[in-house]
Amino acid sequence: MPELRRPVRNRLAKSHLRILRPRSSRTPRRRFWVSGQVNFIEQWHPSFHSPYQGPLSLTPEGEHALSRVFTLFTGVELTSHAEVLSQLESVGGKGIGNGFGLAGFTNLDVVHNPSLGSKPYVGRTMLHFAIPLSHDRTPTERNPLSVFRNLPARRLEIRLGKFQLVDFFDLNSAGSDSHLQFLNLTIDNNGAYDYAADTRGYTVAAMLDFEDHNWGIWFAEALMPRQANFIDLEWNPSRARSENIEFELRKSLLPRRNGVVRLMSYINHANMGTIA
Repeated sequence: MPELRRPVRNRLAKSHLRILRPRSSRTPRRRFWVSGQVNFIEQWHPSFHSPYQGPLSLTPEGEHALSRVFTLFTGVELTSHAEVLSQLESVGGKGIGNGFGLAGFTNLDVVHNPSLGSKPYVGRTMLHFAIPLSHDRTPTERNPLSVFRNLPARRLEIRLGKFQLVDFFDLNSAGSDSHLQFLNLTIDNNGAYDYAADTRGYTVAAMLDFEDHNWGIWFAEALMPRQANFIDLEWNPSRARSENIEFELRKSLLPRRNGVVRLMSYINHANMGTIA
């Protein structure tokens, strides 16, 4: 049966970090975005000696496994300050060991819930507002997380809807895209970042993001799953919720080198059980 985990880790850089030259005034204005992505990951391990094992252990027999992810990205720029983004996904296949047996699992596209199947589902779906706080604007590259062509240099961004917290938190240029960089769970993001997410890696959240010319700070209030790594979210935030905040200073620390300093903190509120 299909066996999946946290698919489509598109660590698309935040729009303000990727600068393009202004478009020619003759370029027609396109409000819509439609694109697709297909990901296949094949992994294999040889047989090895295992003196003991349990039902959740990595099987000692040699095996190979193929996972797949199909994603349709859509977006529409409603005004120069508002847009709607939505994605449709289908995930199938499996990972080695059926997704179990490794603390840092080697394929982020694999989900630990075979009952979910490969039926298409709605992935990221959000409203995105960019409230200008200055007159000067910065050209930006359109991508599935923002279809704006330019943004105010100083602004307040608001995102409401369903997305992955690691779309915007704990980003870095070397290891934030499991399809182009690293596949391992503990390398693609900080292994200590226990971010709010259902089985597929999504949550429902509200995020505020203040951006200035060379620094920014963003905060998100997100829902937690009813049980760790389960598909159903707890819709009562008084029972379970997550707060996340990150500060970024975009300033060079070395001559003729771009540099970024980031500080991030988070706290999860939930009934985690009692271990005596």
